[in-house]
Amino acid sequence: MLTEETWPVRQRRMLVFHNELPTVGHWIGLRLDAGRRCPVGTRVVLEDSSGQQTRWILAGDGYRSQTAPAVHFGLGTNQVLGVTIHWPDGQTTSVPHPVRDQWQSVFQPPARVHRPASSF
Repeated sequence: MLTEETWPVRQRRMLVFHNELPTVGHWIGLRLDAGRRCPVGTRVVLEDSSGQQTRWILAGDGYRSQTAPAVHFGLGTNQVLGVTIHWPDGQTTSVPHPVRDQWQSVFQPPARVHRPASSF
């Protein structure tokens, strides 16, 4: 954080804050990669020992900003049972044992090609 003081002499100084709270819980972060497709509308469901948590990928939820295609779940002391990603095209991806306390990438499977049944 940059601050400016004007008395007794005009000067600038930088303040650096350091978080010294003890680590009390775990977390999981997932970066979603949909290739050339748009991940907006993706629903990510984490199941842990206390129930479920859900996050959605949105187009933008702030003034002149864009939301990253990533989700973050706080776990506390809960045990993770798995994560299911529901992509906008109807496909699902399961992450049975996500790694705690770090970001990991999840890639959307290739698009399914719908071929009409042959008339032969």
